[in-house]
Amino acid sequence: MSDETVRKAEIEKRFSFLEARFSKQLNEDEMGEVLKGVESTVDISIAMRSFELTYKDEPRSIFHPYDKEEKS
Repeated sequence: MSDETVRKAEIEKRFSFLEARFSKQLNEDEMGEVLKGVESTVDISIAMRSFELTYKDEPRSIFHPYDKEEKS
């Protein structure tokens, strides 16, 4: 399967789920906006999957010491 075929299948699967769940509550224009959101989410997830990570890659951690004397 080509990348575009996989993309379209993933969009269809996600959108079908949302359409079955929310189509009674949303009109056609609103469902169109939902479809745009699904397409964007799928495109972002495809881009993220293509980014190689190793076991050494970790999120940057920031240490915030707690001072019980400090007032908010």
